[in-house]
Amino acid sequence: MKRQSFNIENHLHYFTFSCYRRQELLNDELIRDALLISWRDALKTQDFKIISYVIMPNHVHILIRPTAQNYIVASILRRLKEPFSRWLTKQCLSKERSEVPPQLISRITTTIAGKQIHRVWQKGGGFDRNLYSSEAVNRAIEYIEYNPIEAGLVSLPELWRWSSAFARKNPNESLLAVDSIKTLGTEA
Repeated sequence: MKRQSFNIENHLHYFTFSCYRRQELLNDELIRDALLISWRDALKTQDFKIISYVIMPNHVHILIRPTAQNYIVASILRRLKEPFSRWLTKQCLSKERSEVPPQLISRITTTIAGKQIHRVWQKGGGFDRNLYSSEAVNRAIEYIEYNPIEAGLVSLPELWRWSSAFARKNPNESLLAVDSIKTLGTEA
């Protein structure tokens, strides 16, 4: 069954997408930093704001708010995923491979219909849920930001450098700023 997206004005979108074959492709600090930089670049060309996020070793959670009246969720997802996928594939195929672990190329390479291709993200759109109540938004932010604690990576949400909890607590050190939910006109 095809994933449905609802492009409804004033709704926030909570996305989860996983690495190819749920592998820990985002286990390296440089790779997680590159994803944050990719998202920061996406913010310059797209009409959306990032409210909350976390980059885990094998998946990401991100809560965004489209700022355009008419938007297409698939376009936003493409802008969040494709530039990073291209960067990581290019790094893996580089002869020097100085930017990423050398074994990563074999983990993103597969053969389909006799043709070798590279995949960073699990096929499909991932999880997409519209949020429109402050209660749902608060629950999503809490879930997103506590993910590293649940995984045993840190003891406090703001200690995970690849999260909105860290970005809020350390705005001058974070590679990606987040928007305050209050500045977006919601009660959360």
